Amino acid sequence: AMAGLDYSNVVEPDYNKDKLKQSRDITEYTKKISELVYNKWKNKENLWKENFKGIDQVERTRQIYYDTDGIMENQTQNFKICNKCSGVNTIKSRNDRGDRIFAITIPRDACSNCIDEGYRLYRNTSSSFTNVYLQDRVNDEYFSK
Repeated sequence: AMAGLDYSNVVEPDYNKDKLKQSRDITEYTKKISELVYNKWKNKENLWKENFKGIDQVERTRQIYYDTDGIMENQTQNFKICNKCSGVNTIKSRNDRGDRIFAITIPRDACSNCIDEGYRLYRNTSSSFTNVYLQDRVNDEYFSK
């Protein structure tokens, strides 16, 4: 709103610099967390090897409540561990209204094996689901049945 205008003399009403000053404890805590996260990031390859060695998939379950629509969703997400790419990601979801979906995501950096697996999963998934979705991020394609 003030683009190109001189605002050097503008004063915020009720602005008190001392009142809004962050405490030293918060600043130190933020520095410690930042260092911890940065060190983990620098060591990500070794952490990956330690945490996922010998594992072919990681599963995460969660329950989500959509308060605007009053829907409760139970979701199981599987991440394939692939040494060549990010791996195929699948989600099985059901809600309290009876809908069941199966979603497959082929990541942008997918290897040929994971691309093939994503399409195989899409073709072979049973009709017990309300909908089945495939997002192929390599070829920028989306399918549903």
